[in-house]
Amino acid sequence: MTYETTIPGEAFFPFIKSATDFVGDAKIIFGEDVLLSTFDTARVLFIDTAVCNPSPPKPEPIEVILDLRSLAGITSAKNDVTFRLDGSTRIQVKTGRMEFVLPTIIDPGLKNRQLPDKVFPVKLKINASAFAEGIAGMLASNKAIEEAQGFWFVMEDENTFYFQDGMKQYSKAVFIKDEEFEVLTYESAAETLLPVDYLEDMIKHLKKFDDITLCLGHNSPVILIAMDESRKLAYALANRNPPRN
Repeated sequence: MTYETTIPGEAFFPFIKSATDFVGDAKIIFGEDVLLSTFDTARVLFIDTAVCNPSPPKPEPIEVILDLRSLAGITSAKNDVTFRLDGSTRIQVKTGRMEFVLPTIIDPGLKNRQLPDKVFPVKLKINASAFAEGIAGMLASNKAIEEAQGFWFVMEDENTFYFQDGMKQYSKAVFIKDEEFEVLTYESAAETLLPVDYLEDMIKHLKKFDDITLCLGHNSPVILIAMDESRKLAYALANRNPPRN
């Protein structure tokens, strides 16, 4: 039985690119949505991303493991992408005037994962543009002071959220409550130190949405979730251990 679906390029391309900065091969599930959920190689970052599927398979979802970077290389935001699967070890991809045949990968170790189920004391809804501006400023600050450790996400009290350099001495990006962020949950103060290298790539994809939901704990991983009508993107990023005094 052959299965075929066509996804708008303007939705599919950012969906696949949001993973390829961190992952080479991964399992893709064609269901009600097209889903991709996996860890990066170092298991520092978990990526959970989805795009609407106009023609879901019946009766069961279809799973394939693909080289994501090859798939990103042959697609674009300008052209719709048609996938055709016939049960063989290959998948046909048509985009624009080009047609490709990609091999599927047999790797039992590549499984579909679930976003970590964890209760966070702080949950915020943040304007994506303001969030991206804060990240960019802190990245520049880290380079200026040659600080490779990372920087802090800090919820000091229920009205105060900011980023701060890893040594808590040089730079701070402060967000304005009710204008740039909204408090969804506040149970206690929380702060965590996050790695610079991952944040620099993550924000390229998150800033394309209007808002970002931030789930923050104390010295623990963070979860960043963004959604619009056609896509969902979530990253769960492991924290760094705070420097010892």
